[in-house]
Amino acid sequence: MTLCMTLFLSASFANAQAQPDGERSLGDIAKEFREQRRVTVRTADPSGTTAVAATVPDDYFDAEETDQEVESYLEKIARMLANQDYDSLEAEANEVRSTKARFPGGDWRLYSFYDAVKAPSGRVNASDNQWHIRIEALRRWVAQKPESPTARIALASAYLLYAWKGRSEAADYLVTDLQWQTFHERSELARKTFEEAATLPTQCPYWYAMMVNLAKAQGWSRERTRKLVEESYARYPDFHHTYNQYAYYLQKKWFGNQGDEPAFADDISARLGGREGEFVYFEIASYAGCGKCSGKDHELDAFSWLRLKSGYAAMQHMYGNSTLKLNRFAVMAFRFHDEAVGKPILQRIGSQWDQRAWSSEKEFDLARRWAAAD
Repeated sequence: MTLCMTLFLSASFANAQAQPDGERSLGDIAKEFREQRRVTVRTADPSGTTAVAATVPDDYFDAEETDQEVESYLEKIARMLANQDYDSLEAEANEVRSTKARFPGGDWRLYSFYDAVKAPSGRVNASDNQWHIRIEALRRWVAQKPESPTARIALASAYLLYAWKGRSEAADYLVTDLQWQTFHERSELARKTFEEAATLPTQCPYWYAMMVNLAKAQGWSRERTRKLVEESYARYPDFHHTYNQYAYYLQKKWFGNQGDEPAFADDISARLGGREGEFVYFEIASYAGCGKCSGKDHELDAFSWLRLKSGYAAMQHMYGNSTLKLNRFAVMAFRFHDEAVGKPILQRIGSQWDQRAWSSEKEFDLARRWAAAD
């Protein structure tokens, strides 16, 4: 979410709180639902061997206002790069990688670190000049820190995202020969730079997530791509972002078949076990099934709604919550037609809809009307 959007949502929330007594604020609504409704879901026990009934705690519907925290972090890292403060970038990356620090909602800070450096503002919609400036800054980082895996992975990730810009977002049959050529040239630059990073003494879990992304771009075989996922699981089992990328690779519009995506979620969550496994099950479904990229190729209805609720509760217990994850859970509740869960969450969200979670504003409006109905 952009800083402008964050400020807009903050203003909307402030306005809601300032409404007269006849129009309840979002805080009043949330308080009312916490007092009047307690939801029961099934959660995994710590051993991961059985599922037990559990009453969801009072903060089940609460989401910490973390968007500004994430935005501030992204701005801090981007500022380091703009100032060519490569020592500080290295120190920060090493810190968040070694401590496995996460934002509320469970996303690794390391993932946001790379998001901040790999693309200019606007990402694929940025101008070619903005992209050239960003890539040159990353090349200087590599030149100054030749033994840094972080610098090379950031540069390779930039090449890969820049490749998608060169291809355009059009359907395959509308992409020109020149655009395909640009796409392949830039994705090859990404592959070579990722391979260089793999030869360095220090390794990074983000490398695997982006290699799966590269596999999707270059059409790698299922066997070759799954090998990356297994290596990631062996080295960094709790880096769930790699599983998210692979689940997206398994969608029917890419390289999967009917049932592959939920089957993978079942497999990896069972292997992880316990609350972490349940969280990853929820994370895979919510990442691949929400936002503008979701649609008929995502098999959300093949996931277990009971387990998705359990995974959301596990996330709350281990990592807290965020506005984004609350919105994703609301999307799921709406699509599974669970009024007991979905209506109070949508009341809690109010106007704070997150465009990263919903397929469109139209879908969000439909969900709000559904939540408001008797």
